Amino acid sequence: MKKFFILLLFGMLAACVSTPENTGNQSGSIADQADKVTANIIWQLTSADEAKLPTALKARVSLYLRQYYQRQWGKNYLLQTPKNRKEFSERAYRVYYTGGWQVYKMQVKSVTKKSQKYIQVNTLIYMRHPVSGKENRVMMKDRWKNIDGQWYHEFYDPFIKLQSFG
Repeated sequence: MKKFFILLLFGMLAACVSTPENTGNQSGSIADQADKVTANIIWQLTSADEAKLPTALKARVSLYLRQYYQRQWGKNYLLQTPKNRKEFSERAYRVYYTGGWQVYKMQVKSVTKKSQKYIQVNTLIYMRHPVSGKENRVMMKDRWKNIDGQWYHEFYDPFIKLQSFG
């Protein structure tokens, strides 16, 4: 429990660090930045996987990945399920993600249809440690839920119990 609070404290301290999202200090034109983001999010789906991915969900996943790449945590918070937003405050969500490694490339690899309401999108994330520059890859298995015709991202971390966190 003590380690958790120490990690949370470091996360809150990291949230105070200036990021492009909250400073507005971004180099290059907006069009150049958009081109860079688009070029670094690569869709590599088979035709069978493409068929499993509704157009509306592909648009939401694209938005989510673009904002994730740009570290726009407040905007991505709005794409979380209503239940997640009720149980996990925006502040806690921002703190959770702010201290993370810098993403430099994303490859959407596959789609798994779990049911009519749930689809999992598997994305290979390439990232660098913010201090050491060490590179790493991880497969992000994002679960998306259809609620009343709108697709939402389901936040999941096995080490966090969401009830009233934040």
